[in-house]
Amino acid sequence: TTLYDTANDPTSEHHIGKLYAHNTVSVEGAVGIGTSSPSYLLSLEQSSPTLQLKTTNTTGTNTILFSDSASNFVGNIKYDHSDNSLSFATTSSASERMRIDSSGNVGIGRTPTSNLLEVADTIKLTNLGTGEGFVGYNTNGVKLAITTVDAVGAGMKFEVGASEAMRIDSSGNLLVGKTSDNNTVAGTTISNSGIVKVTRTDWSL
Repeated sequence: TTLYDTANDPTSEHHIGKLYAHNTVSVEGAVGIGTSSPSYLLSLEQSSPTLQLKTTNTTGTNTILFSDSASNFVGNIKYDHSDNSLSFATTSSASERMRIDSSGNVGIGRTPTSNLLEVADTIKLTNLGTGEGFVGYNTNGVKLAITTVDAVGAGMKFEVGASEAMRIDSSGNLLVGKTSDNNTVAGTTISNSGIVKVTRTDWSL
């Protein structure tokens, strides 16, 4: 069966391909849907284009498969309707690398359970600037953070709410209630050599 472009001109016989018995469409060149000048092998053009993959049941999967000249399978993006999860796989062995479950929880290197993000290996943050690192807020906007002091290697500070509660300086000293190892400032210092120094400016109870 020959396919024609009759949407734009019902009287035309603009040949766009052939439909064979095994449901294969043979098209020469680039295909444009909604455009007469496709920029790529397949171009869909609309104000808000949507590409739909629909299963004929409620337990199947929709898969976008990535291939190259050496292998028909080097990765995929798969939606599983049986549990409404979205997974990402790489390599020819179809190794799953990341999954988003039906609750929106994300697992990297593992299947997520009840936490928003679960990672099965080390998380490395590089090239951090001032105040950058792990920063979170609760539903009331209260801050909980572990961030850099002022530059990479200068230390790490722990913040609760709007205030710094503790820091580790560049020498490895733990400072609680103070920002420097200063004996005139109230707070506690646990040095990297094991010495504990407690300083108070008011010793009344």
